[in-house]
Amino acid sequence: MMPPASRPTLAAQRDATGRAHDAAGRFMRTSDPAPHITARRTEVARLYPEKTCAEIGAELGWAAPTIWQDVKALGLDRRRPGARRKYPEPEERACVGCGSLFTPPSWAPDQRFHSIPCARATPTERVRHRARELRTEWRRRAEAEIAKLNAAGFLTAHQFAAERKVTESTVSQWIARGLLKAERRVIAREPHRIIAPEERERFNAEEWPRICKRMGPGFPENWGGERRRTWSRRLRAPLVGQLGGHRPGYTDAQAQLVRQLKTKFPTLGRATLAHMVTEITKRPITEKQVRSILSNPHK
Repeated sequence: MMPPASRPTLAAQRDATGRAHDAAGRFMRTSDPAPHITARRTEVARLYPEKTCAEIGAELGWAAPTIWQDVKALGLDRRRPGARRKYPEPEERACVGCGSLFTPPSWAPDQRFHSIPCARATPTERVRHRARELRTEWRRRAEAEIAKLNAAGFLTAHQFAAERKVTESTVSQWIARGLLKAERRVIAREPHRIIAPEERERFNAEEWPRICKRMGPGFPENWGGERRRTWSRRLRAPLVGQLGGHRPGYTDAQAQLVRQLKTKFPTLGRATLAHMVTEITKRPITEKQVRSILSNPHK
């Protein structure tokens, strides 16, 4: 059996490294790296752009941490650990939506918007066209389903409000107060409240007469004073100034007489003018009506 090969002597190691040593054989401190380190770092600088530290260490016969220390000593750009990138780093570009500059991540090199809210706020024509198609399809499906329910006697809250000539919010109040029962159902991604025919018959027979009696043809019975006057003015507002709308409580002859008296006697007040016109025309006219006549001299 052959004896194991002996390791190189210290003298041989000193000669291989080329470092200076004293008479006792100890290495001497120096600021310059040894020639073998310089040669290794030259190879590291040549191979590092194309290979990893582990690959360079396997090729040169050194450990990967040693190669990593050489990379730091040479000041090379440190790469992120892991697999090498398949594609180059994305470059800075302008956002299609708002125009701000951004750099997309490496996993989305074709990204056109800098954020999701910006992309949603600026949909492309293809996205808008597809959204319109989907909404149209959902509306068609909902109308077909609602038509089937109507054939069976069911009504939606919107249809029931049109039947009772009230707003849909009023029907919602009836449902919330328990006067009307409705089933909540989602039809083609649209929420609806479905009213059964039996419930509609019960409501028309029991609840609707009580609602009509409480509300009356005009205002509720418990409304009075300022509330009734406020809503009277609001309901009359669309008719003000229209042909056939609210008519004044005085005649044209009274208005003309008021203007004539005011022109002839400028010092007369509204109360005096109202009294004089009432005495002459034998028809009452109020001080407010006189003020309205004088505020519109061209009528």
